[in-house]
Formats: sequence, C-alpha cells, structure tokens
Amino acid sequence: MKSYKSCQNQRILLEDKTIAHGEYIVEGVAIRIKNGYLDDSLDEEGNLIPAVESETGSHIEHWRNGVLHCETGPAIIDQIDNYEEWWLNGKQVTNDFKPLAVCEPTPKYSPGKTKKPVIDMTATGARIKELRLKSNLSVSEVQSMLGLTSPEAIYKWEKGKYMPSIDNCLALASIFNVRVEDLIVTNKIEIIIGTAE
Repeated sequence: MKSYKSCQNQRILLEDKTIAHGEYIVEGVAIRIKNGYLDDSLDEEGNLIPAVESETGSHIEHWRNGVLHCETGPAIIDQIDNYEEWWLNGKQVTNDFKPLAVCEPTPKYSPGKTKKPVIDMTATGARIKELRLKSNLSVSEVQSMLGLTSPEAIYKWEKGKYMPSIDNCLALASIFNVRVEDLIVTNKIEIIIGTAE
C-alpha cells in the first residue's frame, strides 16, 4: 500500500481550498486530520488510533501534527509488504531493539495534483441511524440481523467513528430497503494536498 510519507508538513485542503478536519475514507483507507494535518487521535477509552489505517488494518501510520512520529513502536507498519519504519518528529530513525526495515522507496507524489473522493463518516453514521429509526428497528435488532456478537460496532458506525465493511453496507442497505448509494454519504468533494494560503 502507498505510504503517506510525502504528506509530511503538508496541509490537507478540500477542493474548495478550506482546511480539512475530521475523518475521511480515501480508497479504502481511513485518514484522520486535525486542522489540516495528519494526526493520531484517541478513542473513547483513550486508546491511540493511527492517523492512517487501511480498512483491513494491514497498514497503519502514526502521525503527530503533520509529521510521522511514534515513541513506543514503529510509526509505519505494513503487513502486506512486510516492513516497518521508525520515525520521531518527522525524521526516520533506527531503534535500539529492532533494526530499521528496508523497504522499496515510495513513489514521488506531486502535492496539489492528486484528487480523491471522500466519504463523510459523520454524515454516513447519521444516515444509518436515521434509516434504522425509520425502519422501526432497535440497535439490538440490527445487531441480530447482521449476526454481530455486540452492538458496539453499530453505535460506532452511527457516531461516525468507523465505517461498516462493504459486506455490512450491503446487508444494511438490504435491511433498510435502500440502495448502498443511499446509505453512504459523500460531500462531492475531494481532498487535495497543498499549502494553505
């Protein structure tokens, strides 16, 4: 998977040139942005959530204020291509306990030129909740229909913390008798990397 290393110190803007802030899905990857910069966040229990995380969790990246950074382990872990990288405050370092893994160089990225569609996770969560209530279904009833062991995932979807998997999106659309396109909300915007004026 492509690393976001080239985004270091780059402010992420929306297509209308406003500063991005929040969580977005870009080609199956969740990216978390604070005031325009990639940044880790915390869940409700205080656990660290990486700034970049693939849908399967096979690729994660830890960022702090727009630079790669992790004090407790690798800043980048990729289980598909089998490599990890250690970064502190935006500089690649070795670690006393584990040598720096060797990986292929990241292809060059042209800031400001690549646009990718995004999913609005908060609005999608609100849509899921709206459709559930419209269908007169409780969270536990939807949980049972989806065969989930706990309702926690549904609450997280509805709060916009996480997106349902593709399979669960298809199942939810069937349960609510809507198209998948009516379940997922996009703002019809694209994020672009560039420098804020």
